[in-house]
Amino acid sequence: MITPRVFSVLLAGLAAAACTDEPASPPATDTPAAASPQADGPPYRPAATTRELMESLIAHAAEEYWGSVRIVIDEQGVTEYFPETDEDWEEVWAAGLSIAESGNLLMMPWHSRGEEWNRLSGGLVEAGLAAARAALERDPDKVLDAGERVYNACVACHDRYLPAATP
Repeated sequence: MITPRVFSVLLAGLAAAACTDEPASPPATDTPAAASPQADGPPYRPAATTRELMESLIAHAAEEYWGSVRIVIDEQGVTEYFPETDEDWEEVWAAGLSIAESGNLLMMPWHSRGEEWNRLSGGLVEAGLAAARAALERDPDKVLDAGERVYNACVACHDRYLPAATP
């Protein structure tokens, strides 16, 4: 089992890896085949279009995270849900890290749409890291706050790049 200390070290490494001064690559098409490995770079093998990445990894991780802590008010009253076991909290932590790494994936040359896209994707990295930290602290209030940061990062990008999809 991974201890909270090991989680913290992993998070610190991810945060450091997310910060880079490298210039953004020019935008490419939305198809994974558009990216070809560079002779001097890693042999990336893109597997998903940007839309597929959004509909799979990002949407599923966000839904997992947002559903982990919630308050339901209905005819039975107020019911609070939150992770109870170590395994439950680890799922929330993993969802937060998946969100963070998804932001990095969105900045890869075949997904990137330029400087503003990369800035917004970086916001998703930061929101995901905050979400993972909140899960490590096992604090339902912090998970709710971090979930709002994730939501706001998503909406900021969708408002810019999917204006027809937002009301």
